[in-house]
Amino acid sequence: MQKVLMALLDKRRALKTEADAINAAIDKADGEITSEQESRLKAMQEEGTKVSADLDAFAATLPEDADKVRTDAVAAAVAATWREARDLHSNIAATCHIGNQSAKASAFIKDGKSLAEVQEAVGDAKAKGSGSELSNKGSGSNADGPTWDKAIARQNARLPS
Repeated sequence: MQKVLMALLDKRRALKTEADAINAAIDKADGEITSEQESRLKAMQEEGTKVSADLDAFAATLPEDADKVRTDAVAAAVAATWREARDLHSNIAATCHIGNQSAKASAFIKDGKSLAEVQEAVGDAKAKGSGSELSNKGSGSNADGPTWDKAIARQNARLPS
């Protein structure tokens, strides 16, 4: 098995070395290519395609590396966790921004607050600060104001991905 792999890799190396030599000769001749060089490069391309196909076929026969499979799964899980955390932190920051309490965002994130807890805290602080319930005064539409989910979605749409 190792001999087959080594033979394929040696063939690939030899083709690359020969192609580099032909290309250097073409460069030396100010880009003029001879019919012999052209036909050899074409033949080498066909050989290279066959060697690549043989390498792919050989790789397909190898057993899966259990450690690699496990490592890939862990890496995918970590990446998903980071995406979820980034989305949560973005939503917390947007909620605080919409509620004019941007300074509190980092504390909420650091304390591990959920989005619902942040929405409630920002809403309560906003209501206490204004002395009345939150409303959408001024536009005349939707007297209760936009829902948090719609406001967060609007804010997130403004952020680059």
